Amino acid sequence: MKKIIFICITLLLAGCQSTRQLGPTVPLGSQLSWQLPPFDWVQAPSTRTQQVVAWHGDKRWQLLGEMQLAKDKLSLTAVSGFGSFLFQASFDGQGFTLTKSPLLPAEATPEQLLADLLLALLPVERLRQSLVGSGATVTEQQGLRVVHFHKDMVRIQYLPKGFRFEQLALGYGFEVTYD
Repeated sequence: MKKIIFICITLLLAGCQSTRQLGPTVPLGSQLSWQLPPFDWVQAPSTRTQQVVAWHGDKRWQLLGEMQLAKDKLSLTAVSGFGSFLFQASFDGQGFTLTKSPLLPAEATPEQLLADLLLALLPVERLRQSLVGSGATVTEQQGLRVVHFHKDMVRIQYLPKGFRFEQLALGYGFEVTYD
């Protein structure tokens, strides 16, 4: 009896040690949530200054941002076109950290923006792996990446100095231009 209890406890502990801790889940559309992957795909740290024009329906925003990507974190600090602090958001593979200004529009969700940036930045094979089992498909050809799930679609058009991101079903998108 003691051997059986010992074996059960050992198996339980072994299972606990081998379980991968999952990152947060963000919506990609009306019927799809994405479990954000860890940063094991990042080759070297980088920092980029970028201009972002975002839209949701008829509303438009323009901001300046500094994006930092490292092997353990993606962070984005954003200021308005007038230089006012809007937000600082980061994702470390486990969760989000967020500091917001009252100037940030209520509709703006920096966590979603970080997830959307990851959709554009992830190597295509790593993105496909992270979506396995979700029913989503990823195609990429001639500078266009499409994530498709039922009627929801995300289009990412890569440009010479940035990219254009559109979530068609939600009428939401943004264009990033790097300096």
